[in-house]
Amino acid sequence: MCRPKSGGLALLLGVRLPSPVDMQVAYGLGMPAVEFETLEDNIARVTLNRPERLNAIDGSLIDGVDDALNVLSGGEFRVAILTGAGRGFCAGADLSGTGEAWTKAKPTTPAFKINYDSQVRLADLFTRIYELRIGLVHEVVAPDDLMPAALRLARSIAENNAYGVWQTKIGLNAALDAPSLRHAIELENRTQILSGFTNNPLEAAKAHQEKRAPRWDPL
Repeated sequence: MCRPKSGGLALLLGVRLPSPVDMQVAYGLGMPAVEFETLEDNIARVTLNRPERLNAIDGSLIDGVDDALNVLSGGEFRVAILTGAGRGFCAGADLSGTGEAWTKAKPTTPAFKINYDSQVRLADLFTRIYELRIGLVHEVVAPDDLMPAALRLARSIAENNAYGVWQTKIGLNAALDAPSLRHAIELENRTQILSGFTNNPLEAAKAHQEKRAPRWDPL
């Protein structure tokens, strides 16, 4: 999930968006290696789309995920659901020898340099995903219940105020490196004080009293 920002696109459920992601065609196949969809306002779905290889990682899939991260970093979406087509999520690196190379090497490039550059590229991709501050596992559900469960969670996140979600993610990740409980509590106290400078706490209480949906401050 990327850092939330104000605004968002009001789009119909399940409408496919033309995007740079769809230009990354799976190697040797006439279909995108990664599909990007808008499911609802503020909610996107990114699908690894090499089901014949259990969505194993090759160059076209890395390109597609990179493009998806570019879209998600633009601020139009509050939540992203990452999934895989077919019967597997991702089998890891494509060792079949049939996928697109991870890097564009020259014929004279030494093998050790190709291997090193490939590992760096994959590490850079994982770093970008980590910077979105996502949780990789929330719950385990039956296959037919996967997307409804993911959408329920996505909606619950998108319905919260953007500033609160942003600060919560920052606090949780910062607390992982906190040297003590006292330091983590100090960070939480600071976050609560900063949140008090927005209208969101008062709006939450007022909306609860009036039994209506809150109207959050934009980020």
